[in-house]
Parts: sequence; structure tokens; C-alpha cells
Amino acid sequence: MVLFISALRVLSQSALDALAGHVAVLDEDGNILLVNRSWRQFADANEFLGASYGVGSSYLEVCDQATGECAEEAPQVAQGIRSVLSAQVDHYHQEYPCHSPNEKRWFQVRVTGFEESGQQHAVVVHENITTVKKVQELLRLSEARFRALTESSGSAVFVVQDDKLVFANPETERVTGYSAEELLQLNFAALIDPEFREVVLERKAARLRGEPVPARYELRIQAKNGAKRWLDFAGSVLEWEGRPAVLGSATDVTERRRLEDQLRQAQKMEAVGRLAGGIAHDFNNLLGVIIGYSELATMRLPEDETLRYNINQVMAASERAAALTRQLLTFSRKEILQPQVIDLNTVIQDIQKLVHRLVREDIRIESKLDPQLGRVLADVGQVEQVLMNLILNACDAMPKGGRLHIRTENRDLKEPASGRFARIDPGRYVGLTVADNGIGMDLETQERIFEPFFTTKEAGKGTGLGLATVYAIVKQNGGYINVYSELGVGSTFVILVPRVDREAAKGVEPMPTPESLQGSETVLLVEDEASLRKLAVAFLEQSGYRVLVAENAASALEAAALHGGIDVLVTDVILPGQSGKELASRLSQTCPNLKVLYVSGYTDDALAPHGILGPNVNFLQKPFARTDLLRKLRETLDKKN
Repeated sequence: MVLFISALRVLSQSALDALAGHVAVLDEDGNILLVNRSWRQFADANEFLGASYGVGSSYLEVCDQATGECAEEAPQVAQGIRSVLSAQVDHYHQEYPCHSPNEKRWFQVRVTGFEESGQQHAVVVHENITTVKKVQELLRLSEARFRALTESSGSAVFVVQDDKLVFANPETERVTGYSAEELLQLNFAALIDPEFREVVLERKAARLRGEPVPARYELRIQAKNGAKRWLDFAGSVLEWEGRPAVLGSATDVTERRRLEDQLRQAQKMEAVGRLAGGIAHDFNNLLGVIIGYSELATMRLPEDETLRYNINQVMAASERAAALTRQLLTFSRKEILQPQVIDLNTVIQDIQKLVHRLVREDIRIESKLDPQLGRVLADVGQVEQVLMNLILNACDAMPKGGRLHIRTENRDLKEPASGRFARIDPGRYVGLTVADNGIGMDLETQERIFEPFFTTKEAGKGTGLGLATVYAIVKQNGGYINVYSELGVGSTFVILVPRVDREAAKGVEPMPTPESLQGSETVLLVEDEASLRKLAVAFLEQSGYRVLVAENAASALEAAALHGGIDVLVTDVILPGQSGKELASRLSQTCPNLKVLYVSGYTDDALAPHGILGPNVNFLQKPFARTDLLRKLRETLDKKN
């Protein structure tokens, strides 16, 4: 304690401000050298003792000349400080009332001396102990009356003596999950989360020794069912049946902490989203070049050529990188979406055909799909991401094989429901359940599984984005997700998404043949990235199109004026100078039947101001393969105005 007090002189102001209570450091004459934020705030609000007592003033004079509510006790405090400054005693402690006509308050002052540069100094700590005194007054009543008064308290009130609980009110029972009889048989330490146990027990011991400890702090306990709960705790020393004990008062702040964690999670995701959105354009351009030129190279190689296999591996890795970028954009809510009314059963059946090639033979997939299942409004690609991530995550949880169960059902909630991660509003939902009988998860892991980059897999085996992406997609579509898991039993993910009363969109059109992608029209291609521009020209000319090339809006207008007869404009949305939409508007004045295909690697929040995200706009997201460009171009040209 002495070392701690001596260190106050070298503490930064921010460290001093973090200390509980109102703290001031006095020189040998009783003048105030340093105060913390709490001291300043209380002084400004109360003009304690009837006078100002900031840095530079004589605290002893303030106490001697006090005229405020504590005028009678102030001289006693001054005398105690003088006894410490004169080294007659090492420390001084006093509790005193400071009542006003409207409020009864109690304070305590602790003064500890220390020597510096041959001079005696003192640290004065004031604390408001009104709540503690009121509880102590209750304890002086009969136990029956005390018990009656604490039964309706919203706080857990308990007494600890010799490391045993000797009193606990009903709220303590509710918070801990133990009955009163069980609590009185428990060692106090057994309630404290092991991570907090040592510091809590040391503070309890210090309080019983009369040493100053924080008046309030938050700690975590472990309830009877194993759940961790956060408590805002305050304690004081009292006599219980003639011997010292600690009176504790605690408020359950688990929900508040959960909301704070959600806020931090949202802030983390927002930060990652800004990062993802910032790199998406340039990264997508680079991936587009890699994928495109790899595709051109393979077209010139025979099927059995070893080099063709190597290039295909480059393409596969690039496509995985593109998928990773889409995941980042998804959970940061920056992906460009194309929602439509879909039949979830159909998507599941299509995915099952694909995953059978990815799932090990020792894992059996069982599905129970409701034939009367309602429809949902969502982006098909996002729904496929959710299913793939949940299925692959379940497979990873069954290293020795097992059973994977997929179920759909209609769910109608008449009243609000309590979910683990959110309160579920009443409504009509489509439910999706993905369950496995794998290794399962403990409670701490379940609390973090939707955090981006959190993973329990070995290094190099997972990015920690799979379940974060699932969570983001579900929330983005107005749905809810819950997880139920137990170690050694398995995990069950339950998703509810709002149901819509509309027919599902038609199935995906069959993949076009190479012949159907051919064309002879004149294309004006506007792309400011040179490598992508050359690549797109190669794609288009190989398929028979006549291509005019420009790197910005100005050169595009010149090319159009020189050549004329343009059938379709393929333009990046964001260009140097004029935007792609402005360019299209100017060209349409001389080419009223001009078709337009917009291309971009930017995210939806960057494109929204340019007004090209409407339902009837032709748009192609970078990076794209040769077939993607040709199919979208053919679709644009063949669409009726």
C-alpha cells in the first residue's frame, strides 16, 4: 500500500483519474498538489464544506473554516490530516454524516502519509458511503425485519463471513440459480468465476483488514447451471453476530454487458466493412485480370496438357479469393444484392447435389423439407452461402463421421420469443434447421462463434468468416439465428426468415452454349484499368463483336462521334471525369436505342449515388470470367426496351 501511495506522484493524470473515490495529494503544509477527475467533479457540483478546494488551495484552511453541511466534522478531518503530516500516525480514517434538508448522506475519509524528498505528504481519499450506511442501518434491525426488507430488493444482497455465505436474499437465489439452503452450504469462492476468483478474494481480505479497495467493481460469477453472469458489486465491512463480515450488494448487469458486446461487435464489423469496401475495387480488378488471362491461356492448350492443369489451379485459387472478398462484403453489408422470391426447398436440393462431392463418405446427410413451405425474399447467392457455410461447418465438427440433418418448416409466432442472440418479434417465418451430432461447443465458444475472424480450427484451416457471414446474411434479410450446442452431443443452428405470400421466381436458366454467346454487334468498351481493358477486348473480339475502346468518358464520346453505329455501351460505373451513367445519358441523345451494361468492382454504398442499382439496370460485378461477360452482354443486347 505504501509503495502504491508513493507512486501517485509519478502517475499520469489519466491513471489518477481512473481511481475510484475523490482523491487529492497534499504537500507538507496541507496544500492541494494534485486531484483526480472525481474530486474535481464533486467539488464543482457541491462546493463541499462551503468553499472551493481545487489545486493550489489549502485543504486544511478549507476544513478549519468550513460553513457547509459538514462544518462540525470538518475540523476533526483537518486534525486527522495534521496528525498524518506531522508523522504522528501513518494513516487516519473517519466516517461522518453530511445531511442536507432534502437528503441524508454519509462520507468516509482515508488519509495516508508518505515521504518524498524529505518532506511528509498525504493522500486524501473521500468516498460516498451512503448506500453502505443505509444497508448497515438495516442490519442493525432484527434479522426477520432485515430479511423482509431485502426480499423485494432488485439487487442481490448477501453476507460473507469466514468465506461462507451466512445470508442471501431471494434475488441472490435468482442470479446464482442456487436455493437459499444450497447457498448457505457453499464456499463463497465457488460462486466466483475462476478468472476473477483471486482478485475478488484478495479485495475481500483487504476490506476486512481495513485497507482501501474500490467501492464498486464488476465481477463475473458462475451460476449453478454453468452460465456466466456479470454483477455490479459493492461491499462494506460490518459486524455479523459479533464478528467481522462483508456485506455485498450486487446488480445483475449480464444483459447490459451483452448489449455492450453487441455494440463492440457492430463497431468491429463496421471497421472491417470499411476496410473491405476500400480494397474491394482494386482487389476485384486484380482478380479479374488473373482469372481472365488464365482463362485465355487454357483456351489455347490441349485438355491433357500439364500446364493447363497448373493454370486451372491458379484460376481456382483466384475464385476462392473472390469468394473471400464477397464474404467480407457480405457481413459488412456492402455486397450488391439481387433479392427475389425463392423456394428455400429448391435451393437446398440444388446445394445437396453439389455438396455430395465435398462431404466425406462417413457423413450421412438427411433432409426433411416441408412440401408446403412458404417463400422468402432473398438473394439466391446469399442463401447458398448460408447453406454451404453451415453444412461445411457441421462436417468439420464431425471428424469421425456422423449425421447431418437439414429441415425446413413454416413457423408462426403469435408472441415475442426469446432467442439466445436476439428477441424474436411475432410474425410468419420460414424456418431452417441444420443439425449435427459432432463434437459440440461449450458456452464460451457459443458466445463468440459469430465474431468475424474467430475460429477454433487450426491455423490455415479456417478464416473465421463462415459463421460471421451466415449471421450477417440472416440479419440483413430481417431474420434471426440461434444456436444450441453441448460438448459431445452436437450443434443445432436454427434460422427464421420472414415469409412472403408470392410465387417463387423461375428457376435458373441453363448455362449458355459457346455458340449462343457469339455476336456481331458494335460494342463501345469504356474501362480505365488498362489490363482489364485489354482483357475485355480479347474476350469480345474472340466472340465476333466489333469493339471500340476508350479509357474515359471524353475519349468514349470522341470514338462514338467518329465511328457511330454503336449497339451497346459497356462501361465502368466510376470513371475519371464523368461517370458511366452520365456518359450513357449523353450518348443516348444521338443513339436513342443504345443498350448499356454497367460494370464495377465497387460496393453498393459507393454505387448508390450514381443511380445504377435499379431493378431494370444491366449490371455486372467484378471480377468476372469470360462467360460471365459474354452472357450478360448477350442478355443486355437481346432485352427488349
